[in-house]
Amino acid sequence: MEIVLKNIKEGLDAQGLTVAVAESCTGGSLASMLTSIPGASNYFVLGCVTYTEDMKKKLLGVQQKTLDLHTVVSAEVAMEMAEGVRKLAGTDIGIATTGYAGPDGKDVGRVYIGISTKYRNTFYAMHYAGDRGEIISEVCDNALMMLKCEIRELRVE
Repeated sequence: MEIVLKNIKEGLDAQGLTVAVAESCTGGSLASMLTSIPGASNYFVLGCVTYTEDMKKKLLGVQQKTLDLHTVVSAEVAMEMAEGVRKLAGTDIGIATTGYAGPDGKDVGRVYIGISTKYRNTFYAMHYAGDRGEIISEVCDNALMMLKCEIRELRVE
């Protein structure tokens, strides 16, 4: 994952882009990974862990209607979280995670990752197997790969 993080840093730095993160199921692990490389302060603006629906609404602007229609673990909420953190921080990219990391429940491993730029909001739906730590690690790794791809897309637009 070090190479992916290096590529993300280089891509963000080269284009002068900034990123903010809103996390639920990953509990701050994604922000930790993004800030693990020296020079992260050039591109990393904000990381929030919004575990409760109330904070998702108050801080990130997730709509009650969205929560009612789709539940907190949904593509729609992931996209609203990503857009909300991007707007809150004034960054070029917002990325968000929501899901069930376990250890218990029928939907353990169901996760959505949202990415927001000024051009579009996108989501990725995944299902992971493993224990809580393994699921969180896999979500973060995949979120970073998706962020890397999004940075590449922004270069073209």
